[in-house]
Amino acid sequence: MKYKKIFIGVLMLLGSTMMVMSGCSSKSEEKNEEVLTYSNLVDEEGKQEVEEYLLERGVPAQSMKVFRDWVNDYNEHINAKENLKKGFQTISTAQADYKEIDFEPRENEEGIPYSEINCRLTAFLLFKDFVSITHPIEAADNYLMFDVEAMEQYPLMAFDKGDESKFITLFNPVVVEDTTDKDKHIKSISEEWQNRGISFEEVEGISLLNLWMHDPYEQKRFVGHSGILVSLEESFIFIEKYSASNPFQVSKFNEKQEVIDYLLSREDIYGDDSESDIIITENEKVVY
Repeated sequence: MKYKKIFIGVLMLLGSTMMVMSGCSSKSEEKNEEVLTYSNLVDEEGKQEVEEYLLERGVPAQSMKVFRDWVNDYNEHINAKENLKKGFQTISTAQADYKEIDFEPRENEEGIPYSEINCRLTAFLLFKDFVSITHPIEAADNYLMFDVEAMEQYPLMAFDKGDESKFITLFNPVVVEDTTDKDKHIKSISEEWQNRGISFEEVEGISLLNLWMHDPYEQKRFVGHSGILVSLEESFIFIEKYSASNPFQVSKFNEKQEVIDYLLSREDIYGDDSESDIIITENEKVVY
């Protein structure tokens, strides 16, 4: 593996400049026929395939054990298990339809439903060893209230206090200017990540994708979805927890742009015209 420390500000702004120069827009000008090849990691073969990819790229074995436990725990609490995909299957839509997933909410000892594992917690579990923080944030923003609740109450949670602090620092929203100017928002994210001392080890074949949404009322950018991108010899896989109540999903793509298009095809990431365009970062670099 090749490792090197990344300076957040320079590369993030460089990514923004390259994005503008390459003529990126809010929607792909040309789209191929919509298809998605994915698995919900129900079968042992699929789990082992993904685990091998991650272990080869330096994800610790203990993190992989926790990931497997989380996947199994979720899948065991689905009432309509036949709706989970065994192995990799291809469908003729851009997104999987989870309307028929019948997830059974769990409760704590007081009979109160607790928060489940979501996309950010899953991505962090698999990538936390490649992130460094020098100026941690102690208090979580309200945007992370369900994440914090899951870290406190989820029975299979395996983060220590240092992990929790790193998670909050990495995913706490960023205050931005009262504008829809995407470049200004990118600059704010870059500067705030520098202030928090966030840096990434560049590990060959694995990276963190964050999809940043805009709250124009609180004037913040927040990570609305997160997942792990794994580069294979001639293709990519994207690993995610689709949402807190929806399954773990691993999808296969031929090119990185297809992953970006896939993320942008989610209907739940768009609000009204008062919001600025989506920002997607790969580690510290802006890719959309």
